[in-house]
Amino acid sequence: MQNYPVVLQSTQQKLTIMATMEQRTDTNGSVKVNGEALKADRKQAGHTQQSLVVACGSVSLATLRRAEQGHRVRCASLIRIASILGHEVDRYVRADLLNQKTEFAITVEGNWFGLYIEADRGVRPYIVVDETTFHQTGDSVAGGSVNIDPPDHRQEQFEDCRVVHNTVVGLHHIDAWKAPFGIGSFVVKSTRNDDWLEGFSSWYDPDTDRIETSRYILVRKDSSTSERYVAEARKILEQDIFLYELRKLVETGYGVEDAIRMLSASLSGHN
Repeated sequence: MQNYPVVLQSTQQKLTIMATMEQRTDTNGSVKVNGEALKADRKQAGHTQQSLVVACGSVSLATLRRAEQGHRVRCASLIRIASILGHEVDRYVRADLLNQKTEFAITVEGNWFGLYIEADRGVRPYIVVDETTFHQTGDSVAGGSVNIDPPDHRQEQFEDCRVVHNTVVGLHHIDAWKAPFGIGSFVVKSTRNDDWLEGFSSWYDPDTDRIETSRYILVRKDSSTSERYVAEARKILEQDIFLYELRKLVETGYGVEDAIRMLSASLSGHN
């Protein structure tokens, strides 16, 4: 009888953990992981990180690494890992954090490929690819990027950035340019196990003398799907270039149908 309070307390804690997990099984939910326990169980099961990822199927290597480091990961990913290791998912949930307010739900720490569109005067809009590095402390994010395509090595800095739930918002600027040139803002949302950030970036463009906006996609560089994701991002942005040019033609007075025919003919000529 003297053990009942302990048993009841343990059971209640487990039910609380599982209820919390059930509430967070949507694509936006995430939990803080007991990385030490996860790593120990993975080794005990005879898995390397790579072999466990293969067994899971839907979990990336980057996600597993973040989990074993004790970072937040998607609930669905942790549930899948736990099932492969043969344990209840609550074994890997940091129970001490269940009742704390969630200030941020994703980790963007690391290296990314960033893709967006620029439109210089006199040339067709084109896709820019950069290498971006994010440093995250809590919900605060900073970092920088350098252009690799075109390879002009232009550098930008990210400051005053913050993770809010599954979204990153912030400012970016080019140190070598005098304000307001080179100053912009962005907001991107995380999907695909935090390996894909997508949203929009806006900035003042001296070539067009207007505020320009481009879809902004970042792909986690060390993801096993990075090559495929970058190719997909390029296709999305090529479609945006078509829409951008269509809007420009309509703004100059062309009808939509005429503008579409002109662009289609132009693209056929390039092919």
